[in-house]
Amino acid sequence: MPAYILVDVNISDPQEYEEYKKLTPACIAAYNGKFIARSGKQQHLKASGNMTGW
Repeated sequence: MPAYILVDVNISDPQEYEEYKKLTPACIAAYNGKFIARSGKQQHLKASGNMTGW
């Protein structure tokens, strides 16, 4: 069954997060998954404020 996962994170330790990101592709691939989009900083085009709690 297809699924889409959206994740919004607040990174408190950038170095640790970089190490974590190295682990995720293998985990996703183990279930025949793929990243559709993976980006860095967000740019809000219409709404004001942050994405927390959406």
